Amino acid sequence: MSVQQMRVELTGIVPPWPEDLTATLKEKQKQLLAEILKDLGKFDPALELAEEIGSEQVRVWVTIQILLARSRTLEKTNPVAALKDQSEALELANSIRDGVKVLGIHYEIGLGQIRMGPAEAARLTIQAGIQTLKASERNLSFQIVIQEWLRFGKLCLLSDDDANAKECFEHARTLYLFAFPGKDWDQSVANQLLLRYRCEVHRERKQMDAIPDLMADWEEAFSGMTVAKEITFAAPYLISAQVQADRFDQMMNVVQSLEDPSQVPVIQKAAEHIQKSASSAQKKVFADYVQGLHKETPRQYLTMLVVAADLSESADDKSSADRLIDEAIEISLTLKKECHPMLARWLSVNGRFKMAIVVINAIDDPKQQAQALAELAFQMTATHKMPVHPSSLRM
Repeated sequence: MSVQQMRVELTGIVPPWPEDLTATLKEKQKQLLAEILKDLGKFDPALELAEEIGSEQVRVWVTIQILLARSRTLEKTNPVAALKDQSEALELANSIRDGVKVLGIHYEIGLGQIRMGPAEAARLTIQAGIQTLKASERNLSFQIVIQEWLRFGKLCLLSDDDANAKECFEHARTLYLFAFPGKDWDQSVANQLLLRYRCEVHRERKQMDAIPDLMADWEEAFSGMTVAKEITFAAPYLISAQVQADRFDQMMNVVQSLEDPSQVPVIQKAAEHIQKSASSAQKKVFADYVQGLHKETPRQYLTMLVVAADLSESADDKSSADRLIDEAIEISLTLKKECHPMLARWLSVNGRFKMAIVVINAIDDPKQQAQALAELAFQMTATHKMPVHPSSLRM
């Protein structure tokens, strides 16, 4: 099955099914292969394969995901076809019994229509989603309902419907205070989401003058949070927004306020967001900062070096990325090569094939070495680059 999945990833064609595959496994494989074809942009074959899925709920869900993915690719080139796919997805959603999934479909379609513009044209679709949310309130947990009201409030803001956005946000706050009596809204995760969404919308709408005051409110609300799990959830979004707003001193204060067990994963998640949305200059500043953290702890320091390398690579500063990974490899050697498989994957994914082979050949565990070689072979084939002779790929 794994070989079949890899062949689909490489060719975009579904090869013959493995022999003696049980009906249950074949159903799961059909779903996986349909998703792979979708990710490759092979939408027609993906839809054909999805039609063969026996479970109605799975078949409908996979089909909707393919239609929405195709719609996103058509938003700029063929908006009529994109709207057609959205309409079909919305119609299919009527047969889905999972309320959260249905709301997610409404949300994605609303975003798509906002992107196609004009933003005001999406209001009817957004209002339909809000009506679905109202009808679903009693069947979902308070946490989910509050999050959905905040998300649809964001959609209203993006569609320049400030009045309905205010209603959505106020309703979310009312539900929170009812569900959690005695809790402080200002220091809640829900308020952190609200502030995050407002910041994202200001940036999307090019309302940059409004961001500093909003960021100050966000930072003040965050500083009052006391529950470790909630802090860990909210911190990456705040750090990412601070970097994008060039509030580097405030960002460092947030990072330094985090307890050691949570600091590394928070930085990793924040870096993922920063890679997607920050400028190259901002990525470099954050990379310079994180590579100076946790030098006293080799394993954590190695992780920071990899995070910084990812940021540098994303900023098209390949020489810095190479330097950071070289240092990470040296540290891994002192840790009995325990991080070599992870570093080999980084090198393979980022096209450093020759160096990847050097690191792979140094891995002692045959199973880990074989997995690393398989990843390298896939990356080399996928990018159609073979800079080294096959004899270098030794076990």
